[in-house]
Amino acid sequence: MKGDIDPIYFKSLAESLRYLTCTILDILYGVRLVNKYIKILDQSHLNVTKRIIHFIKGSLNKGLFYTHC
Repeated sequence: MKGDIDPIYFKSLAESLRYLTCTILDILYGVRLVNKYIKILDQSHLNVTKRIIHFIKGSLNKGLFYTHC
């Protein structure tokens, strides 16, 4: 299945998620696992990456918001 997945696309997604871990700590564990297997690319790893993105998309309105005093 390695031939079906574009490694550049996957690495781009993984690096974007790694950047988001600075602000969204809930995804830190999943992103760490995805990045652990970045060289052993499989369809399941791409599915997990898309699942994390789906989680982020569904939780955009949740979080701590600060107002300027």
